[in-house]
Amino acid sequence: METSLLRWQDVAVICLNLAVMVFIGVYFARKNKSADSYFLADRTMPGWVVGVSMMASVISSMTFLGMPAYTFKEDWRFMPAHFLYILPAMVAFFVVMPYFRKSQVRSAYEYLEYRYSTWARLYAAIGFVMGNMFRIGIILYAVSLVFEQMVGWDMPLIIVGFGVVVALYTIAGGLEAVIWTDLIQGLSLMLGGIICLPILAGLLPGGIEQIISEAYADGKFGLGSMEFVMSEKTMWVIILNMQFAFLQFFCTDQVMVQRYLSIKTDKGARIALILGTGLSIPVWFYFAFVGSALYVFFKHFPSEAVSAMQPESVYPYFILTTVPAGVAGFVIAALLAAAMSTMDSSLNAMSSTVITDFYRKLGKK
Repeated sequence: METSLLRWQDVAVICLNLAVMVFIGVYFARKNKSADSYFLADRTMPGWVVGVSMMASVISSMTFLGMPAYTFKEDWRFMPAHFLYILPAMVAFFVVMPYFRKSQVRSAYEYLEYRYSTWARLYAAIGFVMGNMFRIGIILYAVSLVFEQMVGWDMPLIIVGFGVVVALYTIAGGLEAVIWTDLIQGLSLMLGGIICLPILAGLLPGGIEQIISEAYADGKFGLGSMEFVMSEKTMWVIILNMQFAFLQFFCTDQVMVQRYLSIKTDKGARIALILGTGLSIPVWFYFAFVGSALYVFFKHFPSEAVSAMQPESVYPYFILTTVPAGVAGFVIAALLAAAMSTMDSSLNAMSSTVITDFYRKLGKK
């Protein structure tokens, strides 16, 4: 991919976005006076802000890049599982979240010590920290890979630079900074995604109707194999796998439990969970539809560059070659926002777990 795809207007918008994130982190650093202030925002956050933060934490760059890439190349077999995200959310709404808020714990893993013993708490906490280290690495690599293709910089430079920016505002501001930056990033990724589809549809003679009809005729809205077998990637296997993954996220993931505990009132906590779930499902469906739309677009406007690249690079390529300068930078900033909102949440949750479940267990204040 040409190194000139990222224009100076786009670079300016992206740099402004990163500067705002750092400013927010530095601003909230002054308000952190205790561990509860740093890790739980003094339990005073508004429910609607946390709700958008929940959505931004689960919608990572893997959604922004991976979802359109999969539906561009394959079909919609992952969509039923994402629609059923509402079932684990109901378990959290009626059972898990009320328990954590009532118990006033600081960590998702304190319950395991009460119910079983210290070893169970430490085992689960270690698993969470290790799992999120790998998760952050995957997300950071995925978004850096796209930037390497766009600007031609060395991959280590992009990874270190982007990682330092995220770490800076996360470490400085604590959970309150993370949640407020997640609010901005969540709105940014939604607006950034919304910008592209009207432009894409406007370039096709038949618009949205043409996208739907041609994608449907070519099987792009298919749900894959319906056989109930465990040895293949059928729709049922994906649903089963994703339900366990979503249950883990809602019920035992410190990223989500921190948000349950940071909200000021029980009513606000219910609003947050409903809003976070209600925003996530349409966002997944929207980005899946973008992938199908890209398939129809490049079917009518074939490109040698697109034919040679990985599916994950098709959406950024379309943004930078078709969307006007400056506006494209905002959309790429939305891609960064999707990655940053997940990474900062994981970083803060990991530090919370290390302090609460290990450091304090040693009798340290």
